[in-house]
Amino acid sequence: MLGSLNNLAWTKNKVNNTSTFSPNDIATVDAFGDCVAWYDFTDQTTIKKDNSGLVTISENEYIGRIENKASSGRKLGSFLRSVTSTTQPGDDGASNAPKFKLNGENGLSYAEFISTGGGGSQCLVGNSYLDFSSNPHLGHGGGSGGLVSSYNNGGFYTSFNENVTAGAPAAPNNNFFSYEFALKNTAMTAFWVVKPSTADPVGSNRITHWLIRPDDANDSGVGRANETYFEGGTDPALDEFVIAHNDEENNTAYSSKGGDVTAGINILMGVFGSGTNAMYLSQNSSTAIDPQTVTNNTLNMAAGMMCLGRWTIGNINSGAQADSGYDGHFYEIIVYNKELNGSEIAQVLVHLNNKYN
Repeated sequence: MLGSLNNLAWTKNKVNNTSTFSPNDIATVDAFGDCVAWYDFTDQTTIKKDNSGLVTISENEYIGRIENKASSGRKLGSFLRSVTSTTQPGDDGASNAPKFKLNGENGLSYAEFISTGGGGSQCLVGNSYLDFSSNPHLGHGGGSGGLVSSYNNGGFYTSFNENVTAGAPAAPNNNFFSYEFALKNTAMTAFWVVKPSTADPVGSNRITHWLIRPDDANDSGVGRANETYFEGGTDPALDEFVIAHNDEENNTAYSSKGGDVTAGINILMGVFGSGTNAMYLSQNSSTAIDPQTVTNNTLNMAAGMMCLGRWTIGNINSGAQADSGYDGHFYEIIVYNKELNGSEIAQVLVHLNNKYN
């Protein structure tokens, strides 16, 4: 593993062409697979105009839904969707979601997020809860669906009588966010590709590119200090990228900051590893930035959530934290349910560098 760092660096050169490489190809520790999230805005076939996933999208339309391309049986949700308090199944993304854009970096498509400040920031979110706020029985919000394999209500899983609680789902509810009921805070690696709109971001809060929130029965509030989460984003006060992890139940918080924000393509990696200085950030294949040592803990993902584009309050997307909205292009995010070794990291980074540089 990478706990000792050993001055590791990864090539940025276009070598060993990996055009046929898939993030799902990384060796797995068991039959379930380790790539648990792969949301790819460069793949138009996975992006839909409506949140039911039935209507194809065209350029400059708001995104209603994006499918998770991860093949793992433990994947973090089946899709992310657009949602507000008035969203209904079949609705398009509307202005609360990013727009789908063509002809970005290297001719690739992307999602264009625009931050409007306050609670108006754009996002795409998935969770284990069933509600669209106005009607709790219209379909779940992106979870793996439990034992249900068929869809109704225009593309959403069959509704259930109650939502999952911490731990394994109990009858009659078979809906959960991930088959992987446990996620270790020392066994995760995330890669994401963004092009911020400015090299000088502003705001009073951390800007969220992505957020993964395990359910914690002891959460006491809705702020960053009062919820358990993993996050990747930007610290506007320092003009630096950041990864962060907060374990509210055990009153521990960690962050790794560094790497100047640029208005160009940034291939970012966050490693949440086991051992001394094993949590760290990497920007554009740099060596480890600001490594941290994290206390091991296992977190429940059965009733979890994932969000792109802003800090979403609560597991049911009950609002946004002010000034947390991302402004810029978002290309893709890949998350593994393990601390990748040096060879595995190199495979992914060479693939991403070939694709975007």
